Amino acid sequence: MTNDPILEELHQIREQLAAKFNYDVFAIVADIQAQEKKEDRPLVTLNPHRIETEEPATEATQKRAA
Repeated sequence: MTNDPILEELHQIREQLAAKFNYDVFAIVADIQAQEKKEDRPLVTLNPHRIETEEPATEATQKRAA
């Protein structure tokens, strides 16, 4: 397997961030959320939407899929 310098850098940053917060995921998330609140950019949230299927699943189509 070849070494990817971008992935190596990401792993290094992740390790530094985790060590900074004593490997506490909740503390990391709280810090990220606090940083987001400080920024003057709007936070965009999208409503989830369902993807409609063309035909409803029946016993016959479920058996064919299996």
